[in-house]
Amino acid sequence: MFGFLKRDPLKQLLQDYEHKLQEALDASHNGDKLTNTLRTQEAEAILVDIQRMDHR
Repeated sequence: MFGFLKRDPLKQLLQDYEHKLQEALDASHNGDKLTNTLRTQEAEAILVDIQRMDHR
């Protein structure tokens, strides 16, 4: 009945992915290689989830 109120999980994952990439870029600009690597790995894991959902 209230299906229109549900958020699109794919859209949320895309926002999370972009946010992690931005954090990785910011860390890179600040010279923080460890944080850059961690955020990039997190973004790649989210990308795998996005691809998995997109192929359903």
